[in-house]
Amino acid sequence: MEPSKLKILFLANIVNHNSHSGAATQIKNTTERLQALYSNDLSIELWFFDFAGTLYDKNGSSTNESWESIPEKFDLLHLFVPLPACLFKKYKIMEQLPVVLSTVFWRDWRRFYINVKNGRRFISGKSTSLSNIKESDAPNIIKKIQLIKESWFRFMPGFSRNDLRRSINVILPNSYSEGENFRKFHKLSKHLVSIPVPNAIGQHPPISQLKKPDYIPFAEYIVCPGLLVYRKNQLGLIRALRGTKIPIVFMGGGDADFIKKCQKEATENMIFVGHKDNNSNDYWAILKNARCAVLPSDCETPGIALLEAARMGARPVITKFGGTLEYYGICGEYLDPVSAESIRQAVFQGWERGRLSAHEAESFAQYSWDWAAKLTFQAYQIARTRRKNKRTVRRE
Repeated sequence: MEPSKLKILFLANIVNHNSHSGAATQIKNTTERLQALYSNDLSIELWFFDFAGTLYDKNGSSTNESWESIPEKFDLLHLFVPLPACLFKKYKIMEQLPVVLSTVFWRDWRRFYINVKNGRRFISGKSTSLSNIKESDAPNIIKKIQLIKESWFRFMPGFSRNDLRRSINVILPNSYSEGENFRKFHKLSKHLVSIPVPNAIGQHPPISQLKKPDYIPFAEYIVCPGLLVYRKNQLGLIRALRGTKIPIVFMGGGDADFIKKCQKEATENMIFVGHKDNNSNDYWAILKNARCAVLPSDCETPGIALLEAARMGARPVITKFGGTLEYYGICGEYLDPVSAESIRQAVFQGWERGRLSAHEAESFAQYSWDWAAKLTFQAYQIARTRRKNKRTVRRE
């Protein structure tokens, strides 16, 4: 008799549906490659949920499914953050299935600081009073205003530490450092299995055919790819490079109010070309013809658009927080996103070094979604074994 397939439920917050974020890209590509590589071994369904507890199918349409039906229909639960803890406590589904968690996580004071410096309002009026914090004072001041910090974390609610200790069998960070940051923040056991699963590069056209689009007027330029949102800190890049003559192409959609702020402060050598789908030739052509690619974010794990830019040969200039050093190594230049001087210096050094060599660019081709899918499949096998062993120990 042919063995039955392992039934996997991918469960993610509805904010990831039709989003251009790295988390949404990871969910989509991991699902597709797992199904392609392991069609004989497993089946996958992708559901979304909102904070009210409504479940949606992969198309974003409300379903008639109930949370209580999940343990009956599936053999393993693969979760993506952010997750509202109350829902999982209420329905107790994590107590009945092996659970794998893709963390997509980084926490330190800089995340809060960069958001308020760029004008994001977490609590009415608070961003205004915090926007004048000096870089040198920021760590101590931010750490002291615990009520504001805790209010910020409630925008991205997650599991309590006890929930994580009890329910998660394997975590899948995008890098070793992300896994350690997650473990340290939640004070988790060193014995919790952590398997770094790298983000990857999408399919691209032949590189030799990618000509610079006519609407980019610069012979050489920096590209800043990705969503234009507060945490990506494009406004910090604009302010750091004000007064220089290095051309910058901002490629990406995002938060309308933040984009207006960026456009208002941008200089004549900075242009905004909007969102470009990574299935389009223009997307890859803009990356391929850039001298450098810059992301001055609060953190990156590791910045999929920048990873694709590096594959096209653009020198990566990126925040040093997150898993970036593990991906870009000596090819990259690294910046502290809270420091205008650090941003400026890293950009200047990246510009001086110029584009990657053909060999350096080719080295980034190793980051494939097939590789990510194979590591994820290994994690499923480990999670099932650990859950089975845990139940055996409890019985004994």
